[in-house]
Amino acid sequence: MLNARGILSVEGEFEEELDTEYGLGWRSPAYTYVFQQVADLGLFFGLPHEAAVRYNLTLEGALNPNAKSGDEVFRSLEVFSRQPANLTAADIAGTYGRVYCGTALASDFLELTTEVTPVTFDSQFNATLGSGTANIVSISGADEQAIGFDEPTEAEGPIPMNIQANGAILGDGDGIIGFVNKEAGYLDFSEHASATNEGAEFHKTMMVKLPASKPSIANKKYRLMMLSTEISGSGQNPLAMYASQFNTTMTMTSETTGTVSGTISEIRMPSGLGSNIEAESETLENGDFNVVIGNNGAATLTFADEEGSTVFNGFFGEGAKLGVFTVGSKDGTEHFTELGLAVLIDVTGR
Repeated sequence: MLNARGILSVEGEFEEELDTEYGLGWRSPAYTYVFQQVADLGLFFGLPHEAAVRYNLTLEGALNPNAKSGDEVFRSLEVFSRQPANLTAADIAGTYGRVYCGTALASDFLELTTEVTPVTFDSQFNATLGSGTANIVSISGADEQAIGFDEPTEAEGPIPMNIQANGAILGDGDGIIGFVNKEAGYLDFSEHASATNEGAEFHKTMMVKLPASKPSIANKKYRLMMLSTEISGSGQNPLAMYASQFNTTMTMTSETTGTVSGTISEIRMPSGLGSNIEAESETLENGDFNVVIGNNGAATLTFADEEGSTVFNGFFGEGAKLGVFTVGSKDGTEHFTELGLAVLIDVTGR
């Protein structure tokens, strides 16, 4: 159901899933998926907060409700869009703002990376990445604490992209990995590599087409969808995941200041991977932040208090209806130990 505020609700059902190869089953409660529409565009963003209970199976292969194996939680930044009817290279030619988040995981190693760069498309679906900035935090079995650092990224390209007339972005042998929206103002794609017992990599990219002039954000209200992961160290050190709830909004009180209110949920493994999951939430009430926005829509939002700081780096698109950002947080450290992605959706008057 889509209401007048651009909120789409989709009712999910109770699910039971069995994996007889590994002798496990899952039960997931019914869940209502809620998405926010980007005004005047066929784009919807959602950040589901899902959970499941894991059970062992009986000898006959049925789920055994008396043999609980553990709890699982899921957070995902989801988006869907209207497809273009006949997208051409000329439609996307121009400069976009790109934000990226990657995860590399092995048996004794975990690394998170975010990047912020401009990307220019020519008239042949070729993309050239401009120079930018990367933030990285990693841990290994030999580290007592997470190692964080930042570094410049070099220009790269042109890189040919396989983009179809219906907006589908194709990967190398992986089928559809993403899309271009109907208005060609937003690109989104996800990739993975080496998803085996030896390790895995996951990559998420979002781009907005940059405006020709500095967009105005004063007196606008945005719905915030943010998802991030904090690495405090290796071994028995905490691992945490943060996600904004749907009630979280940001109000721009001027072109350079704003306030944020809502709820941030935290899922934490206090003793590292394999420890029991703990869940809690934090209520935000008119928390202050500062904004610096450039002529091409590039923007930095900074939230700071006595405990540390959080920085959103990214871009607003045309009319500042949609913004995409990387997230970096630090608490008394020189470099970020928490990294992720965020989306800002204009809901002024809705």
